[in-house]
Order: sequence, then structure tokens, then C-alpha cells
Amino acid sequence: MNGPPIVPDDLVVTRVCRPDHDLLVTLEAYDFEAFGLTGLRTYDLAVAAQAGALYVAYLYDDIAGSCQVLRMFDEPGFFYMLGFYVRPHRQGRGVGKAFALAVAQELQDKGGEGIVLTVAPSNTAALALY
Repeated sequence: MNGPPIVPDDLVVTRVCRPDHDLLVTLEAYDFEAFGLTGLRTYDLAVAAQAGALYVAYLYDDIAGSCQVLRMFDEPGFFYMLGFYVRPHRQGRGVGKAFALAVAQELQDKGGEGIVLTVAPSNTAALALY
């Protein structure tokens, strides 16, 4: 564990509709940190924000993670999660669970019936979360 478990109220999840360039550059770097060369670029993140939803989780004014989702065209009750990560220094304290539950609640409030995603079989932390 990386410190004591967080209290869900300490985590602030924000949907970013029109991210500025500096935030996109920062999120691109964090996406690279999480996914390497397959991480989303600034352009991809901007498209996700405009065509879907871009969520940023903050913990004590620090970006703790990000999530991008698009509504599925042929199954509008379902959302496709393009990416979801919690920054390494925030992992192991319940941030991922609180963040995922906040996003899931938001999507349910938008009429969502479920979330579709892909995860590498070797990513045991993500598999345990989902």
C-alpha cells in the first residue's frame, strides 16, 4: 500500500468538456506513463472529451487518474471505456475503486446499462478492480 486508504470524499471526479492544451499535454504524459506507446495522444484525448466524456480524478489538487469513455453507436445503453488509469503514486489506496464507482454512477445517470472495456490478461491489478 502507498499510504492510508483514501476517503471517497477526498477524491474529486470532474468531467472535462473543453480541456485546454496544457491539461491535454499533461494527460498525454500520464497516459504514456500508464500505457506506454499505446497511450492516448492529445488529439485522441480532445476527441474523447468532445465526442464522449473525459473524466479526471483529483486527490488533494493533484491529478490522480483519468478515464475516457464513448457511448456505443449500435448499443447506446453501453459505454466503451477507452482508457482508465490511476497514477502510480496513488495506487494501492482505493483510488481506483472510488474513481471507477464515480464514473460508473455518472454513466448510469446518463442512461448507461453497462461499460465495455479491454484489459490485458497480465494486468492483474486492473482485472481485480473491474
